[in-house]
Amino acid sequence: MSFATATSRAASTDLLNRRLAAGVMLSIVLHAMLLLIRFGIPGLGLPTPFAPRPVTVTLAPPLPPLPSPQLAEPVAEPLAPMLPPPAPSGMRLVAPAPAPRPAPVVAPTPKPKPVKPRRISRPLSPPKPVEASPTPVIAQDQSLNDFVVPLQQPPEAAQKTIDPKEAQDGADDGAELRAAQRLAESKREQEQAAAADAKAAQEAQAKLLAAKQAEDDSRRQAEEASRAAAETQAQQRRAEQAALQQKAEEQALRQKAEEEARQKADELAARQQAQDAARQQAVERAAQQKTEEAARQKAAELAAQQQAQDAARQKALELAAQQKAQDAARQKALELAAQQKAQDAARQKVAELAAQQQVEQAARQKAAEMATQQKAEEAARRKAEELAAQQRAEQAVRQQAEQAARQQAEQAARQQAEQAARQQAEQAARQQAEQAARQQAEQAARQQAEQAAAGQRERERAAAAASSGAGIGGAGPGGAGTATPRNMFGSDAANRVRELARGVDLLSGDPPRARTGDERGGRRIVLGPGERDVPLRMYADSFRQKIERNGGLAFSPQSADRVRIEPVVSVAIRSDGSVEDVTIVRSSGQAETDNLVRRIVRLNARYSAFPPNIASRYDVIEIRRVWSFAETLRLLEELR
Repeated sequence: MSFATATSRAASTDLLNRRLAAGVMLSIVLHAMLLLIRFGIPGLGLPTPFAPRPVTVTLAPPLPPLPSPQLAEPVAEPLAPMLPPPAPSGMRLVAPAPAPRPAPVVAPTPKPKPVKPRRISRPLSPPKPVEASPTPVIAQDQSLNDFVVPLQQPPEAAQKTIDPKEAQDGADDGAELRAAQRLAESKREQEQAAAADAKAAQEAQAKLLAAKQAEDDSRRQAEEASRAAAETQAQQRRAEQAALQQKAEEQALRQKAEEEARQKADELAARQQAQDAARQQAVERAAQQKTEEAARQKAAELAAQQQAQDAARQKALELAAQQKAQDAARQKALELAAQQKAQDAARQKVAELAAQQQVEQAARQKAAEMATQQKAEEAARRKAEELAAQQRAEQAVRQQAEQAARQQAEQAARQQAEQAARQQAEQAARQQAEQAARQQAEQAARQQAEQAAAGQRERERAAAAASSGAGIGGAGPGGAGTATPRNMFGSDAANRVRELARGVDLLSGDPPRARTGDERGGRRIVLGPGERDVPLRMYADSFRQKIERNGGLAFSPQSADRVRIEPVVSVAIRSDGSVEDVTIVRSSGQAETDNLVRRIVRLNARYSAFPPNIASRYDVIEIRRVWSFAETLRLLEELR
């Protein structure tokens, strides 16, 4: 299985390598095509970025020549020495010059006629035929000039006129000669510039041919050709800048030389400036179109390159997805094989477990037989222990009964003594109360008798004054009578004492019964199993939880086995959480256990204080519960 997996992986790796090589070759071909489209192939007629683009400039027609008056013979002036052209700096961009044409025949300049006293100017020289000049080159001087440099003036605009007034004064005798000299100098400069442009164009053409030949090589040569083309463009830009700078410098020199002529021909200069502005705009538009076309071509190349890269990336993603699917299939096959192997192992494990279970079953049967025998022996031993424990328990019960009888006898003696003392105290209290009641009754009777006598005297005086014929104390049906009033023998307080004394049997020896919690003012309550007050039950539960949590530390489970009777205990707790009393309502039969209960209650004190809603109603709460000593101590509610 491992050999098949290795073979499939090798096959998938070869397929992936072939697809990757195909994608790389496709990318190389697309890039080569883009480079060929960008730089062109000679002989195929494809557009190239180095093809010269002619610039068409339309000039305004020259002014009509004025009638030529007779001029005086000009005096030859020494020519100013020509300054050498400045060294080119920066970058020049030179367009390739067309093939040279035969120079046209220039007509000779006519000689001036004898000068008359008054004359006017005439054309300096007949117009010369316009030679085919190379494509104008835009140049920018790197130095900042304070004046505007106009472009080259056309030959047609070289005609100058002489002001009649200046001609009369003889101030422009040598103007024609200077103009001819300037034209000759301008022509020589143009020829030099044309030769330099042609030379630069030939160099650029040679570099272009070398770059085009390098494009036909392999991918690496194509990349080198692209870099060479970029360098060629940079050199061309530097050449154009140098040519433009040189042109600007030449124009500055011509401007300085022709400053006087421009001052005399303001109107012609203004027209010429307008023509120059139009020509400059045309050149700028041509340059802008060229820049836009180059930008569009660059954008198209980038878009094509991006598309090729996207296609290659998509192809790579597809290959990766196929590889991932193949890996998933292989992983699935491996998982199935592992699952099959696991199932085989599981079946073998089940068989082993079945055999082991049979062995264990036999061992369990053997152990069960031994356990049965041990249980029988244990039962016999437990029976003997139970008999011994029963005998000990009976003996303990007899001892407890004897002790309980002694305690009851002692308690009965104490109760009789206490009862006798209470009876004596109550008898003394009753005697004192009777004596006080007799004294109060006698005093009240005296007061009542005095009040009755006073009232009788007042009634007698009133009766004697009211009726003269009536007898004192007359008897009869209509008489007033001598009935004794109800309160004649005592006051109202004495009567109330006598009424209270009627509820107490003064001759019996039994004391009055003790009042319950409700009879003692409602400040004490006994919590039984039927209590429904939620705050009281919650407080009782907190007491139970504390006893069960901490009470188990005071006894051992062995001592719990000796407890045969579960005691009933009532614990009285004050409002501050202190223990008022611990009462064993039903004893466990063992003094040790009862003392243990009291010790547990005392050790866990002080308990929680009463909440405000309980403290406002009760001062003491008696919690009565059944204490169960099993494996753990538990407090249970008593069932009645």
